[in-house]
Amino acid sequence: MIRSHASRCRIVLLALSTLALQGTALLAETTRNVLCTTFPIHYLTQQVTAGHKGLAVERLLPASLGCPHDVALKPQDMARLAAADILVVNGLGMEEFLGAPVHRANPDLVIIDSSDGVNGVLPYAEEPTAEAGPYEWIGVFELPAGNYTWRFDQVDGAYADPGMGMVILQANTTAAEAIAHTRAEANRLSNDETPPSLQDGSVLQSGARHQLAFTTDAPSTSFTVAFAEPGTYVFYTEHLPFEFERDEHFFKDGSGSDIEPTLQEPEVSVAHGHGHHHHHHHGGMNPHLFASPRMAAQVAHSIARQLSAIDPESADLYTTNAEAFAARMESLHQELAGQAASLANRKVIQPHGIFDYLFRDLGIEIIASTQPHGQEPSAAQMIDLVEQGRTAGVGAIILEPQYDSRSGRTLARELGVPAVMLDPGASGPEVPSPDHTETIMRANLQALADALGTLD
Repeated sequence: MIRSHASRCRIVLLALSTLALQGTALLAETTRNVLCTTFPIHYLTQQVTAGHKGLAVERLLPASLGCPHDVALKPQDMARLAAADILVVNGLGMEEFLGAPVHRANPDLVIIDSSDGVNGVLPYAEEPTAEAGPYEWIGVFELPAGNYTWRFDQVDGAYADPGMGMVILQANTTAAEAIAHTRAEANRLSNDETPPSLQDGSVLQSGARHQLAFTTDAPSTSFTVAFAEPGTYVFYTEHLPFEFERDEHFFKDGSGSDIEPTLQEPEVSVAHGHGHHHHHHHGGMNPHLFASPRMAAQVAHSIARQLSAIDPESADLYTTNAEAFAARMESLHQELAGQAASLANRKVIQPHGIFDYLFRDLGIEIIASTQPHGQEPSAAQMIDLVEQGRTAGVGAIILEPQYDSRSGRTLARELGVPAVMLDPGASGPEVPSPDHTETIMRANLQALADALGTLD
């Protein structure tokens, strides 16, 4: 059969179109899905991966959220985690909402801890003192009456410890005040004579100290936690419960659903990657690396190094991008440091540890924090803050968008100093400009200069 020229052209075009569609499908199949937990980590990862056509870099949490200390994962979040190839996290306890559920959603998920290898990491200045007692972890749960299961698993063939102590107390307060109202009683109980050891299947109740013994020849040991009435319950444990998580969350209700704490001390991140490795941080290190240009540069290098190990063919691109971003951040640091050196007063009170790295790098002295654990200060604490501020001669009270500013503004009025709102970069616009960090940091220094005055 003889075909016309137009007909032959249509056949060729159809064939080329088919090949193009197949090529597009093949490209889509080889694209790696990179999910970043927070706005600053998404921004930094975008800086490192700029120009890479084989990566889809997205953000798990809303850009407006800020630090995700109280996040509960939703079904759509779990679906996105299940579809991801790589998860980039802040690390250092920022993502305490991650844990066994993430591993169950995606056992093959490769996790990049962007804090890995970063030098100059600071502990929280407001770490718990001896008042904290012997407990490594404190969790607050708001629970209805009923029976619950607290589970301990062997990890890599053994329990983190053959047993541990646990105190459970009911707090007749809000969740935010529960730890402060129960800590003294928990410490008192820790000094009592050690109670008899409880074995697998034993029932735990509030108002008592329990000594738990794990069944060493069994892969898991479980206890029933029974509450006769609804309330706010505080658990004090001698080990982080995440140390005993393998494939299941440590605390479940009667239907088998996971229960997360309303708040906890310390804030702990548990990340599961290849090999079911549990990664958690002792010591309460400050996770707000992104708020300092110099530390952000190190984070970018860390992301680039770990992406290069996963994708060696693109290592040059990642490294080049990270070096270019680090050069920008060093230039920005020099600019900011020069301006900070001319401030007439360099003593401030901040809301919590969000500006520790930035102020350290710029030579600004932090006298105290108004909300070190995200809670409004009590009347007694406010009196103490006023005294500290007056004694030190602070020049300004720092506020930040994510935290309630009422206590900071009250403190500023009592001291007769300005209250200054600074942006640490924990949240931002859906599509930030490439120079987003430069823009907010320059605005921060100008706000400080306006409040603290300059020597010029």
